[in-house]
Amino acid sequence: MMDYDYSQSGAYFVTICTRNRACVLGEISDGHVLLNESGEIVADTWLWLENHYRHVELDQWLIMPNHLHGIILIGENSCRGASRSALIPRAA
Repeated sequence: MMDYDYSQSGAYFVTICTRNRACVLGEISDGHVLLNESGEIVADTWLWLENHYRHVELDQWLIMPNHLHGIILIGENSCRGASRSALIPRAA
């Protein structure tokens, strides 16, 4: 649907792939995903969204070795677009 307005509130299914689909986020062992340091950073960043944006709620999500699947719920926000920060707080 080319003319959909993604600034609308709603539930969105998101897939984010690594560059060239390289398996840089972890590995599969016995049918389970074992995240490496990069995968843990992706998980922390995904969770950060809900804590940083009041109008964002996270539903089910999963990180695989080369991609993330997640459902993100975007609610009404009177200040939509006011924050463009992509900085993630780092522990000291």
